[in-house]
Amino acid sequence: MSTIPVWQRLGRLLVQPAEILGDYAREPLRRREHERKEEAAQRQHARDMDKILAEERVRSELNINEQKARADAEVHVTVEVQRALAELEEIRKDKSLARMERASEAMMRFQKDMLHLTANIAEALGNMQLDLRERAQAIMLEKTTEYKCIQDQALKDAADEFVDIEARFSGNEKAKEILYKAVDRKLTNITEACQRFMEELSRDISLINQSISSITESGVKFVEQHLAQFNHAGITPDDVKQIK
Repeated sequence: MSTIPVWQRLGRLLVQPAEILGDYAREPLRRREHERKEEAAQRQHARDMDKILAEERVRSELNINEQKARADAEVHVTVEVQRALAELEEIRKDKSLARMERASEAMMRFQKDMLHLTANIAEALGNMQLDLRERAQAIMLEKTTEYKCIQDQALKDAADEFVDIEARFSGNEKAKEILYKAVDRKLTNITEACQRFMEELSRDISLINQSISSITESGVKFVEQHLAQFNHAGITPDDVKQIK
């Protein structure tokens, strides 16, 4: 397996929990549109029946369907996140990343915390009214898209450094070891930043009833902060001195 595809898979898997939750947030909105049509049809059918009893029955049936759909959706979130984390474990053990000890530890922490984080976010989304959930879904989509662009570029830079090290220092194991540590630091920063992104997303969703505007502002600041962090991660002056 070549290096680049492994790193591309890593980037996809790190943000996949956020994307799974985005789909989970959007699902009730699609389902609600279907239910509106179904409810209208049932009300039309019930016009010749006792109106109060008929409407109560319709509401009861829709409530039962909603509860079942929510439970099924939450199970789906858990299963999909577990699948993504299992694939991440395969990548962590890939021989092309064998030298990345810090990054491997960061991935393990990410795996450990992600099921808990995604469960918290799913629960918060499930307890929202539909109008707030629609706004939450829009915020999640925007922040995840922005974050993924930054992460993809940072991973590409790290992968390019990895390939360059192999090409330029193929016969110099000492130089390779030093430079690999720089890539390891960058990859660790990327993984830890994604975990912080998910933690911030969890806080945002839990606070969404209080203030939509403050969440939007915090998202802009978060992206800017981590863009700067990614840009500064990598080879340090001390690394250069050791190679010389």
